[in-house]
Amino acid sequence: MIKTLWVTRERRGISLIEVLIALSILGGVLLGMGHFSVLFARTITEAGTRSTASDLVADRIEAVKTNGRYDNLETTFNGTENAVAGFPRFTRRTLIQRIGGAASDSVDYKVVTVTVTAPRLSSPVKKSTVISNF
Repeated sequence: MIKTLWVTRERRGISLIEVLIALSILGGVLLGMGHFSVLFARTITEAGTRSTASDLVADRIEAVKTNGRYDNLETTFNGTENAVAGFPRFTRRTLIQRIGGAASDSVDYKVVTVTVTAPRLSSPVKKSTVISNF
């Protein structure tokens, strides 16, 4: 009778293939996290810029509302500011359109539209309001 003696060794550590698989998984996770970090930083930057643009729009609309001179709103506010004071990279455009206002018209109001753009904004911030003479 022939006896076969199997020698069993205890495994100590991990094999090269296991190391390569673990490194591949770790590399994929790190690449995904890097991509997420870039997108997150870009989104945060745009959100801050959009918030500033929204404040600039609201500021201009409030200035038009509190002007007190209904007749000269167009001459005072219509136009484009290429460098808003304190915010050099922002451009603010104010457009005021009068609806009606003639003696034969039954309505007389003005539509105020303010648009702010900036290089880091994907789309401009735009708000409108209606003002009438009391």
